[in-house]
Amino acid sequence: MTEMDASGLANIFLTLGNHWAAKWLALLLGLRAVWTVIAWRRCPQMRGEGAGMSFNGNERLWKLRFAAVMLLGIGLSVWGLLRLAREGAEAPLALIALVVGIYLFTTEPVRRTLADARKRVHDSVGAPTHANNLSMLRDTHVKLAGAEVSIFLLFALGMTVA
Repeated sequence: MTEMDASGLANIFLTLGNHWAAKWLALLLGLRAVWTVIAWRRCPQMRGEGAGMSFNGNERLWKLRFAAVMLLGIGLSVWGLLRLAREGAEAPLALIALVVGIYLFTTEPVRRTLADARKRVHDSVGAPTHANNLSMLRDTHVKLAGAEVSIFLLFALGMTVA
C-alpha cells in the first residue's frame, strides 16, 4: 500500500469517526455481537435442555429471506465500493453501506447453517450421531460469534485509530 493509499483510507476513517451514523452503526454492531455471544452461551440445546423444542420453520420463507438478505448485502457492498471510489472521504455513508453489506453477506449463511444445525441436534436426540451434531452446533455458534465480533472490532478500531 502506498503512502497516498494509506492517507486516503485514513481520511475516510477520520471522516467516518466523526459521522453520527457510524457511531450508531458501531453501537448496533456491538450490541448484536454481544447478543450473539449470549445466545450461544444460553443455547438450550448446547445445555442439554432443548429436547422438547419444535422446529416447524417454513423452508420456502427461509430461502426467500436468505436470497433477499444476500442480495441486499451484495448490493450495499457494491454501491459502497463504487461510491467510495468516486467520492473518497466525502462519502462516509458509502463506507457504512460497505460495512453493512459485508456484515449481511458474511453472517447470513452462518445463520442458515446454525438453524440447520439446531434442527439436526433436535432430530438426533438419542441417536449415535447426537454428539457429532452437538459439536457442529457449537462450532457454528463460534463461527457466527467470531464473525460478528470481528466485524464490530474492525469497524470500531478503524473509527478510533484514524
